[in-house]
Amino acid sequence: GEHIRNTSLYVDILLDELCREGVVPALNNGELCQNISRAVPLHDIGKIAIPDAVLKKQGKYTAEEYALMRRHAELGGRILAKTLAPLEDFQYYKVAADMAVYHHERWDGQGYPRGLQGENIPVPARIMAVADVFDSLISNRPFHQALTIEQAYVIIKANAGTQFDPVVAAAFIMARPQ
Repeated sequence: GEHIRNTSLYVDILLDELCREGVVPALNNGELCQNISRAVPLHDIGKIAIPDAVLKKQGKYTAEEYALMRRHAELGGRILAKTLAPLEDFQYYKVAADMAVYHHERWDGQGYPRGLQGENIPVPARIMAVADVFDSLISNRPFHQALTIEQAYVIIKANAGTQFDPVVAAAFIMARPQ
């Protein structure tokens, strides 16, 4: 629950910064921004299909456990296809599905599940990626201790253009006071 609350706040702050700067033309659409904000709580929905033994494991994953954990992105897309696609609000479904499936893609194409690169990664997923990683870095997790906020910002900045959309990462850094 805390991860959902935190990432929701980070995404809203990031959306405000990106819209204020006007650097992502797709975000000139108020409906898209609203759908991105509403979809954040669903970004990890696929984890409900991952066994607790893997989700709560202390320490490093085995290769098999890591492969299973990586499946949460595609599983999330399938869950949303069954639950949200039949609804009338197709645009919301599309944003939620893009966020769930692609938030682990990397700007350099080295992410998963599809190895998308650069602007081929949907905007909602690029935004979610920064918020998701930042919250993970500053939170205690079964597999790592929390970093300081300063250390997390250094990582976000260092990975702009490789892991993260450089425009989104720069906006996140600019929005730090918020």
